[in-house]
Amino acid sequence: MNKLSIFFLSVLFFSAQLNAEVTLTIQDHTKIMKFLIDHPVALKNWLKSRGRAGNVSSEEVFNFISTHAGKRSSTEVLYIVNKARSLNRRTRAINPGGNYNDIMQKIQSARNLEELRLILSREKNRISRVRTRNRRIISLSMGLEIASQIIEDGIANGIYSPDSYAAFLGRKRIRGIWNALKDELLDTAKHDAAGAIIGALIGPEGAVGGAIAASSASVAEVVLDLVLNPEPAY
Repeated sequence: MNKLSIFFLSVLFFSAQLNAEVTLTIQDHTKIMKFLIDHPVALKNWLKSRGRAGNVSSEEVFNFISTHAGKRSSTEVLYIVNKARSLNRRTRAINPGGNYNDIMQKIQSARNLEELRLILSREKNRISRVRTRNRRIISLSMGLEIASQIIEDGIANGIYSPDSYAAFLGRKRIRGIWNALKDELLDTAKHDAAGAIIGALIGPEGAVGGAIAASSASVAEVVLDLVLNPEPAY
C-alpha cells in the first residue's frame, strides 16, 4: 500500500470517528456565543459582581452560563457547557509544540477576519498534502478544518461584529468605538481558531469544546471592557 493510500485511509478513519463520536457541533459553539450576547443584563451584572478587572477564565464563564441557563431551563445550553467544560479540562495541559506553534503565530498575525480565513485555508491545504499516519498531523488537519467552519459560522451569525454588542452599551456609543471593538472581536476569532486546533488533539469533539472555552472567555473579556470602560479613549 502506497503512502497516499495510507493517508486517505487515516483521514477516513478520523472522519468515521467524527461522525460516530461527536456530540458537540459547530453550531453548538455559536449557540453558546449567542447565549452570552443575547443576555446582556445578566452578563453585565455578573461581570460587575466580580468586582475586578483582569482576565476572565473559561471556567468562570462556564459557571455563569450554567447558573443562568439553569434559571431559564435551557437544557440544551447546559448540556453543551458541561460537555465543553469536561473537554477543556482535558486539553489545558497539552503543549503541542512544533507545527502548532508555527500555525499559532500565523493566526496571531492576521490583521482582519479575511486574513484569518485565508491563513486557516492555506494551512489546511498545506497540512492536508502531508502523507502520513502520524495522529498529531492528522489531528492538526482536522483542527484547521473545524476552526475554519467555526469562524465561518461565527461570521454568518454576527459573533465577531461590533453591532452584536450594541445591547451592552447602546448603538451610538458602539459606533464611537467601532474600530477598537472590531480589533477585540478579531482576537476572539483568533481564540476560536486556536482553541479548535489545540482541542483537536483529543478528537473532533475536543476541537469544538476548545473553541467554546477559548471564545467564551474572550467574549466575556470584551464585554468586561465595555462594562468597566464604557467610553474608552480610542
